[in-house]
Amino acid sequence: MHRFLLLIVLLSKLNSYGQIDQKKLDSLEQSIEVSTKAQKNWQDSFAKAQDSIYRTSINPVDSTKLLAAIKTKAKKRQAVILRIVIIAALFLTGVFLGLRKRKKQI
Repeated sequence: MHRFLLLIVLLSKLNSYGQIDQKKLDSLEQSIEVSTKAQKNWQDSFAKAQDSIYRTSINPVDSTKLLAAIKTKAKKRQAVILRIVIIAALFLTGVFLGLRKRKKQI
């Protein structure tokens, strides 16, 4: 019986030293979560980069078509702006000449 009690006392001491502090466990858990999130973000960004490289290598025609469409749209916008400026200049010239004729008549 004494040997059994001695064994229980010795085992309880071993068990008490083997326990982890709750604060240490929480900080360990948080650091694992942070590193997991960082690794997941890196993997996601890497996958996006790979996808974009893959798409441009597979569809170079589509990227050139897209660039051509952007350029034609910019040219059309520039032509519209030029037309508006010319019309405004002609309108102002007409108004200026009309006021000048009116001053000469008076």
